Amino acid sequence: MGRRLLSAAVGLPLLFILLFFYHTWIFNLAIGLVAAVAIHELLLAAGYTKRKLLTALSLTVGFLIPICIGWDGEWLKVLLLGYVTLLFALYIGQHDHIRFEVLGSACFFTLIIASAMSSFILLRDGTTEAPYLYVILGLGSAWIPDAGAYFTGRLCGKHPMAPRISPKKTVEGLVGGLLSGLLFFYLYSYGYAAVVGMEPDFNHLHLLLVGMVSVGAGVIGDLVASLIKRQCGIKDFGTIIPGHGGILDRFDSVLFAYPTFAILQHYLPIL
Repeated sequence: MGRRLLSAAVGLPLLFILLFFYHTWIFNLAIGLVAAVAIHELLLAAGYTKRKLLTALSLTVGFLIPICIGWDGEWLKVLLLGYVTLLFALYIGQHDHIRFEVLGSACFFTLIIASAMSSFILLRDGTTEAPYLYVILGLGSAWIPDAGAYFTGRLCGKHPMAPRISPKKTVEGLVGGLLSGLLFFYLYSYGYAAVVGMEPDFNHLHLLLVGMVSVGAGVIGDLVASLIKRQCGIKDFGTIIPGHGGILDRFDSVLFAYPTFAILQHYLPIL
């Protein structure tokens, strides 16, 4: 737990520094970098990083997708067309060494992670009112329930939730995570309104629905990551974050929760 707290003590200030550049291209570059590292960790877990050209191509495209989405949609079309074309060219040129399922998996990993991370850019560019309300709520829908589930499970967890996927996760932890996530949604929303002097005219039904579904999506993301690690025979996706593991270990629930939050916020605005 000590290393977790140390990582949080370092990570939170870095997050706030990054949010200072929220409306600049520095934020886009940071999102692209996180996407590229996450893609590399997943390719490494699957044993695909031995294919150097495939790895380099996937990391480059994964880095560029969030940047192109924030820049110009036409460039995104060119990027995706070029990526698919180069993948098939690589397949033809190295068919003795690369099987089609490896090619397909690498493409899927790249597009799904880069697309999920791009939701940060899409939500930012699509909301002009109270932007910092949304980005923190989106991140909180993943990270707050994760912390709530962790501490609740340690304190009173007795009934395993998915023992064949993640033996340490408990039903009590799940309940604690869901409740802490919903509580965060309300406390942060009204706290933000009070700090910036905004009228707290929230749609309570939308706030509840968006919170519940986003938090639930984050739980699914966490379980999916645990299942992937179990099938790959690894404990963590990496070692870049002490006490947590790799970028994917910290962003597994975010990859599910944040896009869900962004989509729901579009159709069920909380303001």
